[in-house]
Order: sequence, then C-alpha cells, then structure tokens
Amino acid sequence: MAEDTPPGQAIGEEFGNFASFALVSGMVSAIFVAAFLTAFPGRIGRYFGGIAIAVLLITFVVGLTLDLLGFFGNESSLTREQESTPFEETDRYQRVRSQSNEPLPRQINFNEEVTALKEYFDGDVPRAAQSFFIEYEKLKSSSSRRKTQASSVRSALNPVLALVDDEQLEADLEQMGEDLFAYIKSNPAENIIVSEMTLTHDGTEQSVMETQGETAHLTATLHNEGEAVEAELSIRFTNPNGAKIMETTLPTGRLSTEEQIEVSTDLLVPPTATDIHFSIINARQVDTAA
Repeated sequence: MAEDTPPGQAIGEEFGNFASFALVSGMVSAIFVAAFLTAFPGRIGRYFGGIAIAVLLITFVVGLTLDLLGFFGNESSLTREQESTPFEETDRYQRVRSQSNEPLPRQINFNEEVTALKEYFDGDVPRAAQSFFIEYEKLKSSSSRRKTQASSVRSALNPVLALVDDEQLEADLEQMGEDLFAYIKSNPAENIIVSEMTLTHDGTEQSVMETQGETAHLTATLHNEGEAVEAELSIRFTNPNGAKIMETTLPTGRLSTEEQIEVSTDLLVPPTATDIHFSIINARQVDTAA
C-alpha cells in the first residue's frame, strides 16, 4: 500500500518547484513580448510588450510568496524560522545570561513575572518578547547604570503587553511597568527606610518625653531597598509646635542592596523635646565592586 502523501507535498509535486514556475513564466512572457513586437511594430508593440513584462514581475512576486508558504512542496520558510533553535538556547540569550549578576532591588525583581511570561509563550517566543527577555537579563548584570537599563526594560515591555491575552498576567506586566517607572524616578535617599527605632534609658525602653533632659541610647534599623549606597541618618528632636530643637547625624556606612542594618548612638534628649524624626541625607550610590 502506498504511503499517504501530505496535501502540501501533493500540491508541490503537481506544480513543481519555484525554479520551474519562474522558468515557465519567463518563457511564456518572452513569447508574448516577441509576438507583440512582431505583430505591432512601433509604439503599440512596445506598449503591449511592457504590459507582458509587468505581468511577469507580478507573477514572480506571487510565486515567491507561494514558495515562502510552502506551496511548491518545500517546507515553508516562515515555518523553518519559527522551528529554529528555541529562544532560550540561542547564543544571543545565553551570552547575556552568562554575565555575572548583581542583586536586584526587590522593587524591580520580576523573576516570577518573567518566568510566568515565558510559560505563557510556551517556547514560541515572539520577537518583541525576545527583546524584553534580553533587556531584563541585562538589568541583572547592570548596577552602576541600572536606571538607564531599567528604562530599556520598560520600553521593551510596552510591545509585549499587546501580545498577552491573559487578564492576570497583563495586570502583572502593567504593575511591572509602574514599578520600573517609580524606580527610575527615585533617588538613593528615598530607597532607605527607617523600619524601627527605640530609645532606652537605664536599659528600659522609653518615649521621647520620658527621656527629656536625660542621656538615652537610640537604636534605629535601616533597610536599603535600592542600589548599594552610603548615606547619613539625620536625627531631629522637635517641640510640641513641630519646631526643630536639635539635630545630629550618624553615618550609615555602606548599605548593599536589600541590606538591613542597625545604627545606634548615645545622645542627650533636649528637655523640651516631644518627638523625634528621621531622614536620610547625603545618599550616594557606590560601586558594588568596591
């Protein structure tokens, strides 16, 4: 029993290949041109000959398109491109991934979202999404110029949104764009959070008013949600009207990405102080290699 022949292959065997198609079309057109020039000498013959040549060019373009789609029995060129090396195995992607990574601030750590997006495409990664994945990998290896790279990631993200037809994933990607924008616009001082503060006197935790006029031990916990920085912690005591009574500063030392540290000092609480305020000043990003 003869084996079944795929429909596309049967069509190709019936019509031959593109070279045969082009040869036959050229021969037919040449015959028509010669006939027109012989039967109609002068301008009329040249006019009809030009029409025959124009038809030949159109036929060639149509034939080339059919060849790309596999009409002549060849595997579709478009299909071959899609079935080439999987994106994550390409040299370009692997080259970017092989670069050493620097810790990402939590605000722009989108590893889970990127993994979900890869699973959504299931190996058939559109070109726009490929660009996004590559730019995100570059973000991991860039620290001194990370804001510039974050802008590139955000730009590459916009075309991807149009490719996603999943409500939850689309919402996650939109949030990703907002987080990237906030990161780009932030400054180092805004990324350091004073998460905890205690005042103790004689080993007992007390409020500002309870330690008025006394020497107290202050401990503050700092959390750096941005890039590696060096900064100073400003400590201000205020009166009931909110006016500053006294201010002192403490160096934070070097704070790595997502690092939490405690800073402490002994200080004299002003007799009229009722509240204490903190702020980060003189923050500057430092090289992670330092």
